[in-house]
Amino acid sequence: MSSPTPSTLRVGRRYRANRLDGPYDAIVIGSGIGGLTAAACLSKMGKKVIVLEQHYTAGGFTHSYDRNGYEWDVGVHYIGDMGAKHTLARRLFDYVTDGKLQWAAMDDHYDRLFIGDRQIDLVAGPEAFAKELKSQFPGEEQAIDSYLDYLSLVAKAMPGVTLAKVLPNLMAGPFRYLARRKAPDFLNRTTREVLETLTGNQELIAALTGQWGDNGLVPDDSSFIIHALIARHYLYGGYYPVGGASEMAKTIIPVIQQGGGEVFTYADVKEILVENGKAVGVRMADGQAIHAPAVISNAGVFNTFGTLLPDHAPHKAFYQNKLGQVQRSMASVCLYIGLQDTAENLA
Repeated sequence: MSSPTPSTLRVGRRYRANRLDGPYDAIVIGSGIGGLTAAACLSKMGKKVIVLEQHYTAGGFTHSYDRNGYEWDVGVHYIGDMGAKHTLARRLFDYVTDGKLQWAAMDDHYDRLFIGDRQIDLVAGPEAFAKELKSQFPGEEQAIDSYLDYLSLVAKAMPGVTLAKVLPNLMAGPFRYLARRKAPDFLNRTTREVLETLTGNQELIAALTGQWGDNGLVPDDSSFIIHALIARHYLYGGYYPVGGASEMAKTIIPVIQQGGGEVFTYADVKEILVENGKAVGVRMADGQAIHAPAVISNAGVFNTFGTLLPDHAPHKAFYQNKLGQVQRSMASVCLYIGLQDTAENLA
């Protein structure tokens, strides 16, 4: 059997040492959506940023590939909160793409669940969402309304909870107080525990947690706060980037280039350079050293603290010990199928 033809969908510029155009204000390792967003925001601040991606195309889980005339996305299936320009998520995408990334609304029935022989649709909009579930689960109206109230309570508590965690201790005090006042007591209980205080109907719980794959943990193990944030994110339906998921990287990269930066592919970083306890650059697989006063790793916490940082990096042993306590999440398998027919004939 012959090898599949390589994908022709490529985003980014191929790395060569002679294409470097330093000095750079910051180096970003990895071109996933986090790395691209960080680079674009820094570029907006007038910084010259280089993004180094070891894959053949930029974008991380937002990239697409093609095979035999078909095109697939590897990670993006739908995104919520894109229907109105005032939402935080939409404003963030508009900011890092200069408003170039466009969105198409999916069908109002944005998710379809199968529980045994039952089909349950999740419908866009809080009222339609509740109405559909109430029609499927008569007698559970109070539980469904309370569930939606819980999602709102979590959303209202999040600003204080987040700021209390990320700000320095001296500044975080008022926000910790706010978090204690605003945060409901069920915030950090498991999803199943919280839902079982609302209903004993296990099929309804299954329907409410049908999106558990989006956070990687089953309801017995996931924190309700994460479940609530994801469920609320999709409450107004799903949206898809016009042109496919690869348009995310395609529209962010020009913003990075506006500041003189670049996104390189086939750029294999082997080590973060650390001097006097501070990251000062990276060393590439070809031996090339690239220096910058700031190094941002979007290569994942295990790669960063397990492989990229040298042994003399401050606190490396501490973080490796912490990572040893992290349990793996659920695995998943994606099957990509190409169908040759019209959308109408395929229904």
